[in-house]
Amino acid sequence: MRLTPQEVDAVRKTGLYITQKCDQCRKVLNQTFYYTLNASDTEGKRWCSRECQDAAMGWNNSSKPRPSRARGPEFYLLRCRRAACGHKFRAKRKDAEFCSNRCRQIEARRRKREEKGI
Repeated sequence: MRLTPQEVDAVRKTGLYITQKCDQCRKVLNQTFYYTLNASDTEGKRWCSRECQDAAMGWNNSSKPRPSRARGPEFYLLRCRRAACGHKFRAKRKDAEFCSNRCRQIEARRRKREEKGI
């Protein structure tokens, strides 16, 4: 939102060049940092903070459940199931078996050979 001529005069007296204010809370915007949806759109909406943008766009996170630690840790420290490897690795899932796609594929080929009896 553009400043009124009276607001522009008051800002110019302080030595600043500011022409915009927040569309949500009406605070004068920082000259170099503000939130917007489309930077190329000069008449687009601008906000002073993430909270103002969220409120104006209806993006309030109150309806979304907050992540909790009850779901488990961010990663699990496991050991690769392939006998020749056995490396410890960080897995996102508790039931991960292999440290990499390479180990997974080697083990799959080994099982296939055993099934054929080769």
